[in-house]
Amino acid sequence: MRLAFLLLIAVGLAGCGGVEKKEASKPPAPKAEGANTSAPKAAAMNQVPDTAAEVASLLQRGQEFRAAGQYDNAFAQYCLAAGKSRGGDAFQAATLCLDLAKLAQGKARLLREDAALRCYFRGAITGHAPSALKLAHAFQDGLAVKPDLTEAYTWLVIAKKMDATLSLERLDSLVVKLDNQAVEKAQATALSRLAGQWPEEVAPQIVQGDSRLKISGISRGGGRASVLINRTATLMVGDSASLAPLETEKTSVFKKLVSSSTNTTVALRCEAIGSDYVLLKVDGEKQLRLLSLAAM
Repeated sequence: MRLAFLLLIAVGLAGCGGVEKKEASKPPAPKAEGANTSAPKAAAMNQVPDTAAEVASLLQRGQEFRAAGQYDNAFAQYCLAAGKSRGGDAFQAATLCLDLAKLAQGKARLLREDAALRCYFRGAITGHAPSALKLAHAFQDGLAVKPDLTEAYTWLVIAKKMDATLSLERLDSLVVKLDNQAVEKAQATALSRLAGQWPEEVAPQIVQGDSRLKISGISRGGGRASVLINRTATLMVGDSASLAPLETEKTSVFKKLVSSSTNTTVALRCEAIGSDYVLLKVDGEKQLRLLSLAAM
């Protein structure tokens, strides 16, 4: 899924198997600012780094939180560092976010992978070839985005043009999977971006919650996941529906004030279903809506 750029990452960025550890029994540290949001803010991502020392300090603080088992606080520090970083520092923050993603599952894992994707994008648009290469791998493998081989090839071309010495084993293996039209499109897009026409975001922004919508349940019967939204529509990935929004006291009063012909339905498409979340694309909105099962 092409999940969301340019907006400071916040939490709200085994292998993959376990539930997150509880914080260690050390003196509690102050909660990092922005720990409950979901995507980088454009203004923060465009900040000029105060100093390399400040970024290094944030990354080090994050490592200290991680060593203490305080993974949410560690993640927040990495995100703050990414917002002040360029090039290699953004790449380092992204790698640390991915490391933390491996310690989580469900929504937490998704948000950390998404944050890493945006950090790599931050590094790539400032000319850091390894960051561009990581984006290529993300689009090829479907890390925090829907697999897109044309987009993957675009980032491979960008990485190679940024650094001709990079070993891009995937370049030749990927090109044979694309037709000539896709290859030409990817090459043209790569040149356009290198000339400064970068996309605003690497993937749609993820926004947590929507007062109109609520998960009523998630099922995985028959090996295929489905989600029940507002107790009225059962959706699998790729399904679309138009739902009446949740009725609260305010919406109930509103209904009495408007004509019965007024269209108040929410048209949406199911983009992804996780163990404790669903990602929805609402018609007319650029961002994706992340609903949590825990919010029931």
